[in-house]
Amino acid sequence: MATTTDEAYSSTMAVSKKVILITGVSKGLGRALALELATTYGHTVIGCSRDQTKLDSLHLQLSGVSPNANHLLLNVDVQRCNRSVEEFARIVKENELVPDIIVNNAGVVNKQGNMWEIDVQDFDNVIDTNIKGSANILRHFIPLMIPYNKGIIVNMSSDAGRDNTPYKMIAPYCASKWGIEGMSKSIAQELPKGMAIVALDPGVIHTDMLESCQGDLASQCQTPEHWYALFLTCFDNVSVSCFIFGIFFLFFSNSK
Repeated sequence: MATTTDEAYSSTMAVSKKVILITGVSKGLGRALALELATTYGHTVIGCSRDQTKLDSLHLQLSGVSPNANHLLLNVDVQRCNRSVEEFARIVKENELVPDIIVNNAGVVNKQGNMWEIDVQDFDNVIDTNIKGSANILRHFIPLMIPYNKGIIVNMSSDAGRDNTPYKMIAPYCASKWGIEGMSKSIAQELPKGMAIVALDPGVIHTDMLESCQGDLASQCQTPEHWYALFLTCFDNVSVSCFIFGIFFLFFSNSK
């Protein structure tokens, strides 16, 4: 008997489940991604954050929506300790959860001010989190993915790393996102065949980070959940050959 389109799609989904690593997974866009990917598509989420309380609550939610998945959430500071990321990678490998996809989502923004007036620790925190934190993850997880000759890396970027004209008072953040753009392009030339990396600008989203620099105005922007729903709607039927325009398609594609 012929199957319906929905049944065929469900059949495809059943054999395309992936392991997805998300940094900064406990809140904002990272949390929304984790819940949607686990709930709607049945993927396994591995993630890290510095907020144990929010990690625990997320783990309960993930266990509720996909009790058979082996989700792994750990308290890891990606920016300050390369060794903790190394240990994170070791645990992931030990649990046979080498990721198919990495989403370098962890990020912070500085308190607004002229560059020469920004506290040195604030400046360092932005650079350490947004650039060095992403680099630490890639340093230890790319070698785990290479033997499989496949994998996609998504480094969350921003328009602030592509066009500085509309931006001021957040020079450290702009510098970090320009760094993400450049690092992604360089690594793209270094990865073996079968792997890919892209810097993705998700647009303006209402998160704690946006509130820290825009205050109440942040509430006028789309929520992480709304953004993700729109993103999936736009790219639900995009072919893998066009993945550069819809990188998250491989989250739910059966193509290899």
